[in-house]
Amino acid sequence: EESGDKAKTEAMLKAILKIRPDAEPVKAKLKELEEAVFVDQQEVVDLDTGKGWITTGVYVAKGERVRIEAIGSYKLIVNDELGPEGYRSEDGKGADFFDGAPTGSLIGVIVPPGGQPGKKKDGPQPFLIGSKKELDPQAAGLLVMRVNAPANAKCVGKLKVRLSGNISKSPQ
Repeated sequence: EESGDKAKTEAMLKAILKIRPDAEPVKAKLKELEEAVFVDQQEVVDLDTGKGWITTGVYVAKGERVRIEAIGSYKLIVNDELGPEGYRSEDGKGADFFDGAPTGSLIGVIVPPGGQPGKKKDGPQPFLIGSKKELDPQAAGLLVMRVNAPANAKCVGKLKVRLSGNISKSPQ
């Protein structure tokens, strides 16, 4: 660790654990190294909830852990006539509404280079972030976010989103 090469240190600790799986100090040091990336690499994004898909300017790598934490509140205003089934039809929800997350929740998608966010069946799929999410991305790309709101909803306010872990300001 004194050499400053965290990757070599981590590999060495994992090798020690293969020989001595019960070595608690080694486990603790390994966990400390794994958590350090969340302190060393951070970006904060002010997300305007009224803007639709917002780029974070942050790229993620496939399989490399990322932590997303969001705070704040905003107003979601919907002036629509609904039946007892709520927003079940595609007409009321709009193209970017994601059925896999509660209405109004923070969602994200990892867009590969040259791609577009959205709900296309063959494109990158949105995922629920909510107030906190740790993920090991299934693909590399640019992280974009929005609140999950019906097409005719008006959102007013901002969320503060902290991104940390294995993130970069340029494609990897």
